[in-house]
Parts: sequence; structure tokens; C-alpha cells
Amino acid sequence: MRTKTVSLHLILASVINLTVLAAAGGTAIAPAQQPEAAPDFSGEWVNVNPRPHSVTSMVVDAHNIHPYGVCKPTVCDWGTLPAKIIKLWVNAQLKQAFYAMRSASDEENEITITLESDGKLRAEITTHYIGGRKRADKDEIEYFEHGPVSGTP
Repeated sequence: MRTKTVSLHLILASVINLTVLAAAGGTAIAPAQQPEAAPDFSGEWVNVNPRPHSVTSMVVDAHNIHPYGVCKPTVCDWGTLPAKIIKLWVNAQLKQAFYAMRSASDEENEITITLESDGKLRAEITTHYIGGRKRADKDEIEYFEHGPVSGTP
């Protein structure tokens, strides 16, 4: 019985020490965990919608998103945008995502991409109009599948 009492005291003392350490701004040691593997967004992606709203296609690599926007008569090259991995909730699931921002003279765009279970790329595209354009901002979700990016400038 003495061993159980001593063990309980040691456990209680450890919990109290960790609580005091954390309250004092210290760092508590947590068990090591395997880092979550980042999804592979790399490749050429084409919008599944034959009449896309914002982006017709994109090229993604380990560090960048290079989207091509809807313009007339040809597509607009949005340039290579540095991207970072973030975590966000999508359809009640915590997923890793790739996030990039773009600033142009008349609009600002945010692109967040995730991989769907069917292998499609899901892109949330937010457009904020600036520079006196009196247009309502827009949020869109578009889906992409692997395919050759054509029609690029």
C-alpha cells in the first residue's frame, strides 16, 4: 500500500509542477508526436467547370501557386504566388491547406487549396475589389483535376 501512496504523490507532484511551470510562462514537455505529412498539391490543375468564375487553371509546386484567371479574350496570368501550409476546417474536417495572396491594381485575391477525397483540388478564392471599383467582393469555391494547363499566355 505504501508504494501506491508514494506513486500517487509523485504523479500529483508532477501535475502540480507542470501546472506551476505553465502558469509561470515555462514550457511543459509533451510526448513526441509524428509530424503530419503535407498533402502533395504539386502538378498542373484544370478547373472542372467549363465556364469557371475566377480561375481557369493553376500550376502548383512545393512552395508556390501559379493561377491563371478568367479574362477576355484570353486568360490572365496571376503570376507565381508564394504559398504556405496552413490548417483549416473544411466540411467539418481539419485539413492541411495551401494558402497564397495576390495584389493587383484593382483587386486582391486569396487562394486556399485543399485536396478532396476523390483527388480533386478544392480552391476557395476570395476577391476584394479596390481602387474605386464599385463591385461587391466575392467568395467562390472551384474544383480542379489534374490535366495540362493550356491557354496560358
